Amino acid sequence: IANAYRRAEIGGIDVYTQYGGEKYMDAGRIAQESKGLETFKTQPQEFLTPVGREAQIQAQKDFKKWRNTHIANAIDRTLKEGQLSHLDGNSVELNLRETYNGKDWDFKARIDWTNNNDPSQPRRWVLQDFKVVGDLPIKSKLTQDPKKQSKTRVVDYLKNLSPKELEKAGDETYQELSFLAKKPLSSTPLAKEELFKELKGYKHFGHDFTEFRDKGLEALELIAKKKHGQVSGAYYRADLGAIGIGYQLPLSNNTQRGLVDLLAGRGVRDTEANIYYWGKPALEPFVGNTDKEKILRAVDKIIKEGTYSLEEGHHMLSLELPNGQYKLELFPLSLEQPSHFYPTSIGYYKKPRVEESSPSAQGGGSGKADARLELISKTTPTRKATKEDLTEEFLEEVKRRKNDKVWVGDLTNPQNYPTSRL
Repeated sequence: IANAYRRAEIGGIDVYTQYGGEKYMDAGRIAQESKGLETFKTQPQEFLTPVGREAQIQAQKDFKKWRNTHIANAIDRTLKEGQLSHLDGNSVELNLRETYNGKDWDFKARIDWTNNNDPSQPRRWVLQDFKVVGDLPIKSKLTQDPKKQSKTRVVDYLKNLSPKELEKAGDETYQELSFLAKKPLSSTPLAKEELFKELKGYKHFGHDFTEFRDKGLEALELIAKKKHGQVSGAYYRADLGAIGIGYQLPLSNNTQRGLVDLLAGRGVRDTEANIYYWGKPALEPFVGNTDKEKILRAVDKIIKEGTYSLEEGHHMLSLELPNGQYKLELFPLSLEQPSHFYPTSIGYYKKPRVEESSPSAQGGGSGKADARLELISKTTPTRKATKEDLTEEFLEEVKRRKNDKVWVGDLTNPQNYPTSRL
């Protein structure tokens, strides 16, 4: 398949397959070598072990089909998201690191500038090799290498503070960061290498795992796993500078503290129509065995691909996908150079159906999506829920607003049930 994938660095990438075995040709019976995708099926057994009930059921029905899909998905993600490095003038490699079945895996896709020894064909970028290379099991890494073990014995900064020290750290954080709130960048960000040389983490995030700088998703996964600390400069963007990932600041408002609130979906302005916490609609576009893995991939994609804007003093990254819009708010740790931000809150704006949005588009009322807000109220709902209202999205909203009420009785004997009972 010509130009099956496209990368900005090299252009189109072809993929192909050739089955092996004996074949009858004009010259007689010959043995044909397996090439391309056909050769990628041999991977480590632990990687080819289904994880999760759904995967196990699919593998039991047809293991070859599950295996091929599992490997194809890994290849697809690597070609789309892998970090490119040049091996020589005629070869490049795309690398992607993921966790699966309790181990870290490196996906390596080699792409050659070749015509596969066919003089009649022009040379093109062709996927020639794909390997899954396993690392040590996550749980046993600390016991395998004493040097690595000593590096990972890092004190959880917040848990090590006394109540008085915690209160003081919270006051300092609030004062220092409030001073920067709603201000624009003071100057154009430095180039990445120069910026990283001068960059420092924020003291109230705790230990800075600087060895994970500029590693994006890996840094996110590390901080999510450790549940403390930070990676200053986990990402770099030419328009913003460094974007760090910190787990939790010593703030008491349960929002805008760091990754802990992104994982929980906290900080979104949920009083507006069509805004949801993490749930099936918001996580649908992202790959992962758990919701946590999908959330980390969502944050990673928004940081990398989101469009930056300064909206009423808020530093925002917005990403439009077919199912809706994602917004990630960044808070400045430094607006001088080296500039440094960290993500604080996230929102998912579900894309309304055409029939829901058309009334407002025509100037005739707010539409069904806004009317639905009357169904859930902190005091008394103004409209009874009908069968048509009980969509999957509406039930997700009901689950989230536990202390509000929904009208589900009949007109002669209305009953307002707390949403927590539904």
